[in-house]
Amino acid sequence: MFKKISGIAALAVALLIVSAGTAKADALADVQKGIHDKIVKLTSFSYKMKMVSETNDPNFSNKTQADATIAYVKKDAKILYRVEMTTKMVMKMQDNETKTDSKSLSIYDGDFVYSYSESNGVKQATKSKFDPSTNTDPFDQLKLFKEQEKQFAFKVLPDETVDGKPCWVLEMTPKDEQMRAYVGKMVACYDKETGITLKTTNYDAKGKATGTTTMSDIKTNISIPAEQFKFTPPPGVEVTDTTKTDAAKGS
Repeated sequence: MFKKISGIAALAVALLIVSAGTAKADALADVQKGIHDKIVKLTSFSYKMKMVSETNDPNFSNKTQADATIAYVKKDAKILYRVEMTTKMVMKMQDNETKTDSKSLSIYDGDFVYSYSESNGVKQATKSKFDPSTNTDPFDQLKLFKEQEKQFAFKVLPDETVDGKPCWVLEMTPKDEQMRAYVGKMVACYDKETGITLKTTNYDAKGKATGTTTMSDIKTNISIPAEQFKFTPPPGVEVTDTTKTDAAKGS
């Protein structure tokens, strides 16, 4: 009789474990779909982004701050974008310190991608073809999650509030052991109203926060002037047209 009861108890425990695992999977799928369903309905959005990261080792340290203004808009089955960024980096290696200030601009006007960079007095501009494989659709979060799941294991964390806005929270842990030695995990907070990521925090293998990305001045379903997606190179800067090179190669 005892053996029979023990067997039933073991089966019950096993069923509870399976049920708990399924519930967690369902919860993750529900959160991911909730995020996607919010952002996919948007026709446009823009925001300001601030990224701060810091690494400190006995013989090396790196502190980086990047500020960006980003805009996306759906137009004629295409997604136009403009990403304008300034970056300040201070790197120390033993007694040597290097400071680097740079600027960059990337625009997709629906036909071509234009990129501009300025660093240490060197200015460069290029025109290239749009490559869907290297450009993520910011309105299709489910597709992005599927791509991320190839490298990261997802976990739903308790909801948080960021800047007064209720957020879904997802934790992402690298599946690759070597990658985990550098990036322990990432925690992202998604606005429940728009699906837009409001905050992402990176942690090292020891659980110490090493970088934070925050979004502010978020605007959705706005009319963005067409001029925002037109590229005009700075005076004296020649644009390298890689589309001609690709055409010559037959690609």
